[in-house]
Amino acid sequence: MGEPSRSAPFDAIAAELRGMRLAAGDPSFGEITARIARLRGERGSSAWGARPGRVTVYDAFRDGRRRVDPELVADITLALGFPEREQDLRSMCVAAAGGRARSTARPDITLLEPAEVPEPLIGRAADLDHARDLLTRTAGPRRLLITGMPGVGKSAFALRLAEETAREAGAQVVRVSLRTASGDEGTEATDPAVLLRQLRDHVADMPRDRGLVVVLDDATDRAGLARFAMGLKPTTTLIATSRRRLADAMTTMDLPPLTTQAACELLARQIDAAGSPVQRDPGIVEAIAAHCGGLPLAVAVVAGQIAARPGWLLSDHLRRLEAIDGGLAPALEEVLDSLEHAPEHVLSLLAIHPGPLTAGEVAVSLRRDLTPEQVDAALGVLRLENLVHQEDSGTLVLHDVVRAVAADRAVDRFPASQRTREAQALASSLAQRLITAIGRAELTSPPDPVLEALFPPTAPEGSWEAQAVPPDPQGCRTWLAEHIALAVTTAQVAADEGLEQEVTALAASGMRYLLWRREPVDAYRIARTAMHHGAPQSRMYFTLETSGIAAALNLLDEADAMLATVAAEGDLAMRIEATAQRALNEMWKRHLPTGIEFARTALAEAQTAGLTVIRQSIASHLMRALVLSGDPRAALAVHEEVFGSIDAPGGYHGVVSTIALAEAHVELAETELALAALDAAQAMGDGGAFPAESAATLRHRLRALQGQDSSRELEAFGQGAANESLGVMAQVAQATTDRIAARSGAAVDLARRALAADPPENMNPFRVSANALAFALVLAEGGDPAGARAVAQQATRDAREHGVHLVAAYGDAVLGLCAALEGDPCAHELLRAVLDEDAASPLLRGWVAHHLDPTSPPAVMRALVVP
Repeated sequence: MGEPSRSAPFDAIAAELRGMRLAAGDPSFGEITARIARLRGERGSSAWGARPGRVTVYDAFRDGRRRVDPELVADITLALGFPEREQDLRSMCVAAAGGRARSTARPDITLLEPAEVPEPLIGRAADLDHARDLLTRTAGPRRLLITGMPGVGKSAFALRLAEETAREAGAQVVRVSLRTASGDEGTEATDPAVLLRQLRDHVADMPRDRGLVVVLDDATDRAGLARFAMGLKPTTTLIATSRRRLADAMTTMDLPPLTTQAACELLARQIDAAGSPVQRDPGIVEAIAAHCGGLPLAVAVVAGQIAARPGWLLSDHLRRLEAIDGGLAPALEEVLDSLEHAPEHVLSLLAIHPGPLTAGEVAVSLRRDLTPEQVDAALGVLRLENLVHQEDSGTLVLHDVVRAVAADRAVDRFPASQRTREAQALASSLAQRLITAIGRAELTSPPDPVLEALFPPTAPEGSWEAQAVPPDPQGCRTWLAEHIALAVTTAQVAADEGLEQEVTALAASGMRYLLWRREPVDAYRIARTAMHHGAPQSRMYFTLETSGIAAALNLLDEADAMLATVAAEGDLAMRIEATAQRALNEMWKRHLPTGIEFARTALAEAQTAGLTVIRQSIASHLMRALVLSGDPRAALAVHEEVFGSIDAPGGYHGVVSTIALAEAHVELAETELALAALDAAQAMGDGGAFPAESAATLRHRLRALQGQDSSRELEAFGQGAANESLGVMAQVAQATTDRIAARSGAAVDLARRALAADPPENMNPFRVSANALAFALVLAEGGDPAGARAVAQQATRDAREHGVHLVAAYGDAVLGLCAALEGDPCAHELLRAVLDEDAASPLLRGWVAHHLDPTSPPAVMRALVVP
């Protein structure tokens, strides 16, 4: 039934240590740990064993231990400043290890009357509803087992459930506390028959017609629990608690941790109940509650610390939070001490690796030490003990507090060489599976010979790695989506273990896939890991790649620092690429004219060095920048210079440059040439640069500008952009089509919602301005020209500041239109001024001229649309 309580000889050692700690000024356990590390460092201890885990140090000070490391006890004695006591404590450890005390668990039985108005149980309303449903859903005796990890509040929950059940039936509550202990060898548990007799003695004087609700707290044995339940009357309700999942014992409910909000409420209530005068900053209260991991025991410990230190601020407690370990470590150590080697080994891996790991990945990591069958059995034990939860996807999850305590113990119990071996096994296997899946998935992305040279070898046919990856393209894409997060975290683990080749292999394959998926944050993490911790010959390459991703995330200062490193240490090709990347950063993030100058420099350097691919890449971006600067003819000249000798440029740069060519022809009002370029881009495919709809979307856009589309084709334009999943860009497309189709209500609603939202952080400034102008047009034609004017003024100023002169010219046209709709007599002057702007394209000039004189020939662009 219950594990025994006993007076272990190790308790005397703990008492001695606590006395010395108090005499030494009550230093924190973190400080004691640091002192031990210094002592061991001076003695020349190995790096991995020099610093014990903080929880391990704390563990030596508490009662109820069944083993203590004599060396650690001796070092604690020295760290506390009592060298004269070192030998005495060593002798006590030897004597304590020589025998075991035998005893029997002594249950505590208490009769309780349910409170008429109970205090609310914070955060448990839904859990109580679920528990009541489980108690009543089946015919026969009411039996329910509440299980969950240590500290989650099983006892308080079970007692509240029992009180509510008893109150409804007019029954008596009996609480039986089994007082579990560590489970030392040679101890005996209470016999269920004896426990039943003791229970009958306590309720002997109770009226016979009164029902009984029994709360059996801390059951640990399935067979004993079943025997106890069978010995109760059928009319007696039994609510048991256990830290373990006692399978088949009775109906079971898992009690989860509290939400952060509920933990905040509980902490506030307990601070108030203690009468603590501390000032409560909501942000700090939430941070403390979050650190407690939703565990009521941890919240209670912190609340007690707050009450015991009235002179402290809450921020002081947030910095210390050592109290959480003090409250939870004993409960968790009870469980961890009982684990055999295999479950402890598996738990250590799960605690150290940030995940998301599945049973299969654990087996791969530990295959030199444990068989897959042993791993499955160990995971079964960990789930039974509520230390690990397995989600429906197969991902294994640890509570933060379990992870912290288990990781701390792992430092002491497993050597660094073993962790390195496990990380290497997982990283090597995962890298092979990634590149095999990428090959089978038929992903289209720009060719990169340098990156491909860093790829790990494809998994050999017939190997486990080859068979673990689906054979079909769609299956592989799904597999990659499920495993890419593991690749990112495993690369970081491999970096911690100094596995340079494995880091490079994971980053090479993972970065390519993440960029194809347009997931720059994870791409940045894995590329940056390889930049610092990959193979030396690949680090400069990853520095260049990381700078580009950092710029996309608006980390411009960081990107500049990386580019400076490449410019100083890279080879000729990399130095030119660094100049080209600097050009992109300036063009799309800072100041377009400055970026254009950098791009022209890089274009000339690439031509001199004969770097054709780099030259084409620079030219593609330079063409777009020249169009946006208001010089589309210069863009045509660049295209002729770089791509004119290529009959049918294809691939990534062919698509980008051809679309840029079409944009130049659009602004020059050269309809047939623009359509021909767009048809060519569409025929090339996406080249890995865009979703398949991109070229078609731009083509629909041009046709909408020409005023040649039917309403059906106009809808296709908006839908094509929406299919690209570009967020605000899709909103721009839809709002524009609604405006042109005279659906002003829908268009205005969409525009207002889009303007109220913050633009994506990685969106280029010129795009933010252009989007705002597009929405301003919707508001202007939807009946709010004053509101539109305010939006357009800011957008136009921003575009001009960044040197995006074409967009600024469109902004001036939007302001002129707003003035006309408001009846401003200066409206025509504002529009005529657009005709005098050097950056105004022929397409825009045509629209302005026709608006000023509707009797003139129709313009190509019938409705004003910002590029």
